[in-house]
Amino acid sequence: MFADVDPITCNLDPDAVEAAITPHTVAILPVHCFGRPCDTVRLAAIAERHGIPILYDAAHAFAVRKSGASVLREGTMSTLSFHATKVFSTCEGGAIVCRDKALKDRVTSLRNFGFIDQERTGMIGINGKMSEVHAAFGLLQLRHLSAALDRRGAIDDRYRRGLAGIPGLTIVPTGDDVLANHGYFPILVEDAYPLDRDGLHRVLTAKGIGARRYFYPLIVDMPAYRGLPAAAVSVPNARRIADRILCLPIFPDLTDDIVDGIVETLRELVGDRKAA
Repeated sequence: MFADVDPITCNLDPDAVEAAITPHTVAILPVHCFGRPCDTVRLAAIAERHGIPILYDAAHAFAVRKSGASVLREGTMSTLSFHATKVFSTCEGGAIVCRDKALKDRVTSLRNFGFIDQERTGMIGINGKMSEVHAAFGLLQLRHLSAALDRRGAIDDRYRRGLAGIPGLTIVPTGDDVLANHGYFPILVEDAYPLDRDGLHRVLTAKGIGARRYFYPLIVDMPAYRGLPAAAVSVPNARRIADRILCLPIFPDLTDDIVDGIVETLRELVGDRKAA
């Protein structure tokens, strides 16, 4: 079952989640979208009322803290991605964080063919282990993580100051009392901007600026899901965001001059419209 998102945070709307729960619901699967924490308090209350676990997709939320504590403590389990596009990378791989040792031991067995020991398998598992080479790469990355996060924060701040006041561009907020990792810099291209999102994306691409329409298209529109009854649910907020979302480039080696050039491009397009 799919549920709509909050129009401001881009995260699952707790009211929509509760409305989507049926007797067959076995878990809630929220995403900390762009690294902004979900409304974990309300989702926890819903999960408790219905007696189901919350499994958080925290792929974007490495090192993110809310009210001084890691968001990975929330729910029954959180999953992390260490893909090359993430703020912390092992090239490929990820991690699962949970409170319960029995659950952790089950996950450990499942990722290793279901082995209990060298001679016994207790369940059907997969080969989901991280290689030593990937782990070594990650250990080296940890040495540079603080500096990388600081630089991402500086780029985020430069974008926000530069884009402030441009009509038709809305910067997705990081949330109150949140220590963000600045893994993404999403903006919404509104009707007041002279180009729609796709038009702006084409202009930026032509200038060699690697902006990304992310998340787009919606999962409910993809062929693998389109025919499912669950995909028939109305998700107007998610659809509106998907039609307007654009993530601007952000990575530690991005220079201030390039950031300023991207901002100037976005401002010039507004100026061209006024001149016309």
